[in-house]
Amino acid sequence: MAKPVFMGEDGGDPRLANAMGRPADYVAPQMRKLHDPNVSFEEYWYYAQRTREEEDAMAVSENEKGILATIFPTKSDKRASGNGSPPIEKRDTDVNLSSQDARMHISDEEWINASRALRLATWPAAFYLITTDILGPFGLPSGYLIWKMFLGLDSFQFPLRTYGDLAYRLYGPIARHSVNFLQSVQLLCNVGIIVISNGQALSQVSKFRLCYAICCLVWAIAGFFVGQVRTLQKYGWLANAAIWMNLLIIFMSMGVAAHSDPNYAAAQGASAGAAVSGPGGPLVAQLPDGSYPPVQHSAGLPVAGNFIGAVEGLMQAVYAYGGAMLFTEFMSEMKRPRDFIKAMWGAQAFIYFFYMLYGLFLYGYQGQYVVNPSYQGLAPYNWQTACNVIGIVSSLIAAGLYGNIGVKVLYNNLFVDLLSAPPLTSRRGNCLNT
Repeated sequence: MAKPVFMGEDGGDPRLANAMGRPADYVAPQMRKLHDPNVSFEEYWYYAQRTREEEDAMAVSENEKGILATIFPTKSDKRASGNGSPPIEKRDTDVNLSSQDARMHISDEEWINASRALRLATWPAAFYLITTDILGPFGLPSGYLIWKMFLGLDSFQFPLRTYGDLAYRLYGPIARHSVNFLQSVQLLCNVGIIVISNGQALSQVSKFRLCYAICCLVWAIAGFFVGQVRTLQKYGWLANAAIWMNLLIIFMSMGVAAHSDPNYAAAQGASAGAAVSGPGGPLVAQLPDGSYPPVQHSAGLPVAGNFIGAVEGLMQAVYAYGGAMLFTEFMSEMKRPRDFIKAMWGAQAFIYFFYMLYGLFLYGYQGQYVVNPSYQGLAPYNWQTACNVIGIVSSLIAAGLYGNIGVKVLYNNLFVDLLSAPPLTSRRGNCLNT
């Protein structure tokens, strides 16, 4: 197959026009409507290959930091922007690129630079973001397919911003709006779960002397401030810290669980009837003499045919796949999306080793008394409090990640598309998105 040549300012590649059955008069991408249905699949593919070639050429000329340099940055790394490019604010244009009339007066280079402006994140940053989001151990095939589709459809001329954009280019506008709505609901639920669990943790730390509604409100407000981080490249540092916090909780919980009894009261309250009793008697319910049943293990459901337990297990499996919907947003802000596969495989290996080890270890010592979050199942109050405090900060960072992407999805699809608001690459767009 012949290698495509770059289009010049004087028109387009006539082979592209002929291959798509279009007239030779070339329509520049900035002259089209946002989400123009007249853009063909072949055109998306053509520009995507051009963009990948340019990114590959830039990768050869740049000495990109490795993952160890990201974990242990030097002073020069902290002062640098991370990719040798000027800050976003200095590359912005005051032109409102979401306005059709404004786009008629900008050049091809200005249009491409507007797309490049947010592409600052490197693959180590994506590694931290994926690990913070907790990719399910069986979600990797889904993520690989998303990565392949992104490379074939994203370009500087027609950038992919959200998971809904991917659905649009494959299935049309109805699929895009449906996916955007469902993703927004999912992110809202994710944030809600974290706020509720953090409220529970804060309530436990205060020994239930603080109103539970206030405990949740505190973290909703805190998430608002954490969500002010503009780009995922900057958010990678917070995600890095969250990983080390999670590992600290893991090692602390393992040590305490191996030398103390489970938190029987927490397990009984969290079971909600799913594993209170079985054929041989109670599983987590307190016995008449005040004691609790011994730790038990099973390869399947503790109580065969228990509908509540089966639904809870199913929901956990579905929840593990949910993080893959954020991969498009991660790649849309990467300097070189092709490197995303390294971040995904690295995160998968990290998660499988540490989180599977942790789950098996805790289940081995606590059996049916394991609760979610697991560190709230520790009996010693001091250790439970220490893990709760660290877990609160780690969960807040994850909630900020969901909120950051959720607000971008809402802004790009409601304000930019319908109200012609300025894009996030502009100063006004950043202010309106606050």
